[in-house]
Amino acid sequence: MHVRAIVFAVLGALVGALAWALVAFYASVEIGYLAWGIGGLVGVAAAWAGGRGVPLGITCAVLALASIFMGKLVAMQWSVEHAIDEQTREVCTTELLEELREDAAAFIALSSEADYPQFMINRGFTDADEPADIPTQDLEEFHEHRVAQLRWIHEHQPTLAQWIEHESREHRRELLSAHSLVFMVREDLNPIDLLFAFLGVATAFGIARRGLNPAAAEPPPVNV
Repeated sequence: MHVRAIVFAVLGALVGALAWALVAFYASVEIGYLAWGIGGLVGVAAAWAGGRGVPLGITCAVLALASIFMGKLVAMQWSVEHAIDEQTREVCTTELLEELREDAAAFIALSSEADYPQFMINRGFTDADEPADIPTQDLEEFHEHRVAQLRWIHEHQPTLAQWIEHESREHRRELLSAHSLVFMVREDLNPIDLLFAFLGVATAFGIARRGLNPAAAEPPPVNV
């Protein structure tokens, strides 16, 4: 198989994936025709490098599919990170940080976990009035998230920007631990996506199989 053609096809796939991610993220829309175009780009890149044939066509079809998927994956990651950053900035205010600093100082002074329920009531981490009335969900939330948050704030004494960055990173980690990017991309797929992905793959295969000048490879006519 033509190595130079494969190299050019890989470069075309990388360019296509980047183009898909940029358009999907900045335009906030996924254009199905772009998947078709990615297939054409991969196939033309391979053919322009002088390659042709069924094996190369199959390789380009796989590269086109991988390019489309990677583009959607990168766009999804950028979108998730942007949404989390925006939400975090809205919630994390200077006033809230000052309040949490006071909470952190009081939390560090606790003698044991047995003091947590009363601390939660005193500092407003639950709506319950008595330790025995604290919902299990509130207790789990406090142990799983608030304890680490308060300790981190007390230890680092962050600025507002540092706190926002830390909270965004933690929220991204929690989200991706519950749902992988691959899962989110799969859930976002629709029949139109699949149609244009198929067209892109078929186009990449067809162009790479035939080459840019199919007639050049045809045998000359025989005069009788």
